[in-house]
Amino acid sequence: MLPVYEDPCFTFRFAEARIIPRFHLEGVEAGRRVEVYTIDAGTGTGRPIEWPRKDIPDGIFYKIANGCKWRDLPHDFPPYRRVHEWFSTWRADGTWDRLLDHLRRKARVAAGHDPEPSEACVDSQTVKAAATGGARGYDGGKRINGRKRHILVDTLGLLLAAAVTTGAVSDADGAILLLQNN
Repeated sequence: MLPVYEDPCFTFRFAEARIIPRFHLEGVEAGRRVEVYTIDAGTGTGRPIEWPRKDIPDGIFYKIANGCKWRDLPHDFPPYRRVHEWFSTWRADGTWDRLLDHLRRKARVAAGHDPEPSEACVDSQTVKAAATGGARGYDGGKRINGRKRHILVDTLGLLLAAAVTTGAVSDADGAILLLQNN
């Protein structure tokens, strides 16, 4: 049985379907089976629904796929403030983490591996950063003043954890940070 994640207004169910969300239409073959989500209609109590419930996740996925600002969401979606409010709520309560963990486990099983990884790899990359826009530090090994991204992936290359620090943080300290948060 597939897991269900409860939320005060939404219930996520994972299912196989022939429906392709509108934000995935480019580059996907017609009729190909893809994993999509369904959202229950709700309990019928509370504030009346102004927007179709499917449009909230669609708006979030559109923003992520296109890298646009929240204010630049097309008018086909609910107001950007409402979409951002749901995104922030799901990020704060761990809904996105549970969703990504489930999808990673499912991908590992499909590849013929155990759902939980037995090994992981840590890597980091330093990128230049401007003086404005947050903290930065000097990475003496690469001679770059900026920020450093640390990632933890399993043997299939699927992301387990990520963190962004100043460039001055060593790779070993970044790895400890990743392992503590994972």
